[in-house]
Amino acid sequence: METESNQLEVLEGSVHTLKNCGFPPLFFEVWGDYMKELIPKRTELMNFVQQRLGYKTVMYGELCIAQHPDNQIFEISYSKAAGLSMTRLK
Repeated sequence: METESNQLEVLEGSVHTLKNCGFPPLFFEVWGDYMKELIPKRTELMNFVQQRLGYKTVMYGELCIAQHPDNQIFEISYSKAAGLSMTRLK
């Protein structure tokens, strides 16, 4: 689904669905520091995902991979040498 800078609004409207679906993993784009006008919204988005929804996040460039501790599906690791690695756990 394309949200084009409306990720926060989509997630705010999806809280009950996310809970009812067992907190599935989320993959979404966030904006880099070069989009200065969106930095406050990016901060609000990340706070919402981490604090309100309880997801743990991994950043890979502008891609955010978020998993809830109650439904961890991937083992994710990242290093500059090896890059991003994802292993499915279940």
